[in-house]
Amino acid sequence: GKTEEAINAHQKLVEISPGWSWALGRTYALTGQIEKAEEILSEIEKMKARTWWIHARIVMYAALGMNDEAFKWLEHDPLHAFTAWIAVQPEGENLRKDPRFQDFLARLNLPN
Repeated sequence: GKTEEAINAHQKLVEISPGWSWALGRTYALTGQIEKAEEILSEIEKMKARTWWIHARIVMYAALGMNDEAFKWLEHDPLHAFTAWIAVQPEGENLRKDPRFQDFLARLNLPN
């Protein structure tokens, strides 16, 4: 439908606030532009393991279907607030389909 509009909007967002590059990368992944998504993921992987970048990695890995890597980063700081976001936001859809996610939530005593 509105792929180009979504990409343009995310590109403008990244120009204003580079911390949102993961959103552009996710859009690329969801629209089949895997190379572009992987380029952004590569840049994110170079960032220190700060809270926001951990969330960005999880979202990007999930969008690219790389659930093993996403779960690795979920386990990095499972009690952080961003973890709960993955349970309810569209960005976590691929992970919620994975049986490991229900186990993850159960270990944290979070509702599924």
